[in-house]
Amino acid sequence: MMKKMILLLLVMLFSFSVSASASSSSPETWYVGSVHVGGEHQLTVDVLNYGISNVSITLHKEGPSGQWTEVFYDAENLISNQMYTFTYNVGYLAPGNYKVVLVVNSTTAPMGSRLDNADIY
Repeated sequence: MMKKMILLLLVMLFSFSVSASASSSSPETWYVGSVHVGGEHQLTVDVLNYGISNVSITLHKEGPSGQWTEVFYDAENLISNQMYTFTYNVGYLAPGNYKVVLVVNSTTAPMGSRLDNADIY
């Protein structure tokens, strides 16, 4: 009986240490809608962060046959539990449909970060 309890305890400790040290990476997509008038635009992205994370933020434009092409990229290091707002001058955007993709590489929390809002102005 004692051997089984020790074995169970060791398995639980090992599984906790593996899950606690593993980093998570998960893409999250936010469809920001359409740009109706071509011109210089800004992208605003709100990210709610949990723990320490590195996030990559990409803006994609939908092509004529439904394929998505990256038109803007940035990476940010987030170090505290708070809401971050990033504003980027993304340059000239042609009329069309756009989406933002957030990829989180979290080293401290399984939740990492989440995309809370994204808009093009």
